[in-house]
Amino acid sequence: MKAEQELPIVGIAHVAFQVSDLEQSAHQYASYYGFESAFSTNEGEGSEYLKINDEQFLKLVQVPEETDDNRLIEIAFQVRDLELTTNLLRKIGLKPSEIYYSLDGSLTSSLTDPDGHRLLFLEYIPESLQAKTRGEHLGSHRLSVRLQHVGLTVRSEPAANAFYREALGFQETWRGSRNDDGPDAWVNMQMPGEHGDYIEYILIEGMVPSRKQLGSMHHLCLLTEDIQWVYQQLLRNGLPDLDRHKPMVGRSNRWLLNVHDLDGTRTEFMEAKLAFEESSSGEKH
Repeated sequence: MKAEQELPIVGIAHVAFQVSDLEQSAHQYASYYGFESAFSTNEGEGSEYLKINDEQFLKLVQVPEETDDNRLIEIAFQVRDLELTTNLLRKIGLKPSEIYYSLDGSLTSSLTDPDGHRLLFLEYIPESLQAKTRGEHLGSHRLSVRLQHVGLTVRSEPAANAFYREALGFQETWRGSRNDDGPDAWVNMQMPGEHGDYIEYILIEGMVPSRKQLGSMHHLCLLTEDIQWVYQQLLRNGLPDLDRHKPMVGRSNRWLLNVHDLDGTRTEFMEAKLAFEESSSGEKH
């Protein structure tokens, strides 16, 4: 059942990952990517919100012992009206939590998707730390100023579609396979809202992903206009000059490169434009 009106989603607010050493991990993201810490909370053994832009953050949470194989903690969506959002969700049979104040001061409601991924809906009220730090901590050396999508594992595409497409109003914009004639592996689902942010299904039906695979599957994607510039800046910032870090054209026909953090979570930098023009026959030029 679909909501009677479009959910008032603005876009992705943050994605949160477990880290084993908060200080070292925050330093890596700051030194490599140019993201500054905007604020911290006492979640777990401490958390840092690294600012991508005034609306979007990367949240790192130190866990008490060692990180889980699955380091993805939550994906948060910013909404304009949280009370309206939760009312719409309840009318279609979903069960968002009662509205509460997060440790960052935002109005929040949580919901779990069919694969157990925790979703938050946030409203940045004036008292929230997100609102209080507007215009601040916008690093002059940021390699990206937009979090475009977050990847998350999906065991049943029909179940995920019933939730994200039918209930939440997300729309499919692209799908691809790992091999030319192979089964679908990725599906991009764009959320309501003017920003065009999306989640990327990583289809894993029948798979038991390893810790390393989960670190790559559960990823964040940062948008750039020039992947070669990003690559050169990363090298200048200390990224090892290894083959696995070199830019390449992905299955989506866009230039991209991948970097993993100290706990194995992947960041994908990706160009907005297509690498090659495609003819009506599907050939690339």
